[in-house]
Amino acid sequence: MINERQFNHLTEMGVTIYHKRTEPAQDEQVPYPFIEISSDEFDNMAIFRDILSSLSLTKGEISFAKNHIDLGLFNWSFHQHTALSFNDSLLISPPLVEMKQSSSLKRELWQIISNQIL
Repeated sequence: MINERQFNHLTEMGVTIYHKRTEPAQDEQVPYPFIEISSDEFDNMAIFRDILSSLSLTKGEISFAKNHIDLGLFNWSFHQHTALSFNDSLLISPPLVEMKQSSSLKRELWQIISNQIL
């Protein structure tokens, strides 16, 4: 961890420093609550296996938390809203059950994965 003086010095030298946020700022919070998940829900979902395959991951290389999946390079959370977003290494999407029934949501997910994650 660097202190503020070191941060300012490195910034003046043109070195970009990234900070991991512990909590989103009040105005940056997601307006929809995240859905709790468990690994059992994803076991038989072809779309989930396809996504893992596209990221060159296996189920053993990821971890499930209460409200997100840790995929290493980014976390993936689900909510009931129909929009997808990717900010600060967090992919937010509707549940996969809804996404697998919508070609437009799947297309948007693949665009985010290929353009912003890979």
